[in-house]
Amino acid sequence: MSSPAPSSAPARVLVVEDNPINRELAHAQLESFGCEVETVENGQIALDRLAEIGFDVVFMDMQMPVLDGLATIRLLREREAANGGHQHVIALTANTFQSDIDTCLAAGFDGFIGKPCSIEDMRRVVEGARAGR
Repeated sequence: MSSPAPSSAPARVLVVEDNPINRELAHAQLESFGCEVETVENGQIALDRLAEIGFDVVFMDMQMPVLDGLATIRLLREREAANGGHQHVIALTANTFQSDIDTCLAAGFDGFIGKPCSIEDMRRVVEGARAGR
């Protein structure tokens, strides 16, 4: 897996979202502040892609077919425990009860954003990930 982009290059972001409208909206929001964006529609494709290339941050939906967000983050963190490294991954979901947030963080997500996401929230996360926060 290659490293994330250097800070002078555009941020590389992976969006993992099964809903095509939400996927395109996130893509447009991230591109609006200069990110290089790749999108995939489920967790299995995301894991395959993350084995090939590093991203500055991954925004991942929680409810997807094939492999949902919780299963994906658990598999990713297991792989990282065995091979080293840490991919910054943020959960995206409309379920914003504290118990949902706690479940996401306990599973291994680095943060949580409720849907719909604002451009400001996404920018803050990308900038924080690139700064190592």
